[in-house]
Amino acid sequence: MTIPRFDDVRDAPLATDEEVLQRAELLLGHAIRRQLWLMFLDEYDRQLPLLMPTYVPRRPGPGHQENYARVLGVLFEDAEADSMVVAYERRGTEALSSVDRAWLQLVRDACAHAGIRLRGPLLVHDGGIRWIAPDDLV
Repeated sequence: MTIPRFDDVRDAPLATDEEVLQRAELLLGHAIRRQLWLMFLDEYDRQLPLLMPTYVPRRPGPGHQENYARVLGVLFEDAEADSMVVAYERRGTEALSSVDRAWLQLVRDACAHAGIRLRGPLLVHDGGIRWIAPDDLV
């Protein structure tokens, strides 16, 4: 699978969840290490030219949600984005662990706190990528 060049996909909107998932599959493939990926979309759901990996510790700790809300808010504003796709990458199967749920809930809550329209979140695992539905986090 070839990673698309930004110039080749810049005008293709990611209007549906399936289109977001397909783009993430092209760009991220499968898990290599634990990190969060941030992809920013404009008001027409087109990908902006910024795909950013960010380190995350093994488990979220006290203050992480507040810190992530602040950092994500600044990045979101600087990117002049309208929405953001967040993918949590970690080695393992597609099954969610309690640590996965903690990170994914933290991301969802941090985006809500910062007023960011979240597309996803997604889980990048050894076998590929899956969409995380709200029910998956309960």
